[in-house]
Amino acid sequence: MHSDNESYTNNDHYMKRGEPPTLQSRGLVTRAAWLAIAGQVLFVGTWLISASLQPKYSHLGQYVSELGAGTAKAPWLVNGGQVLLGVTFAALAVGLWASLPRTRASLVVVVLFASVALLWAVVGVFATECALRRWMTRASVRSKRVI
Repeated sequence: MHSDNESYTNNDHYMKRGEPPTLQSRGLVTRAAWLAIAGQVLFVGTWLISASLQPKYSHLGQYVSELGAGTAKAPWLVNGGQVLLGVTFAALAVGLWASLPRTRASLVVVVLFASVALLWAVVGVFATECALRRWMTRASVRSKRVI
């Protein structure tokens, strides 16, 4: 039991394992969350706008990455959206780091979000030709039929 002189709150366990969120970190978390939401909406917007500019693009039959290929009408639009999506995951990593207690599990979560951020940014910067991969898959299926 705690005496009347001791201050005990439900946050004591949280405070022992890590720093409690401060007013400043709450503002940071809020800004990071809004940035993440806005960025993800913008990513979908870049995808839809780029698809409308690309003749004969099928949302069901083609990859989003094909809109960022060198043969697309506006590859910079989708590739920029993918980099932006990476920024949103980085914002989520920052927000999580500011709001979670400093534990090993929290560090793993933050590192995973940061890794996803980096990977999305890389995908946006280094465009891939997805149609080539599909062609290679079809070629391997044809070669199996010959055998």
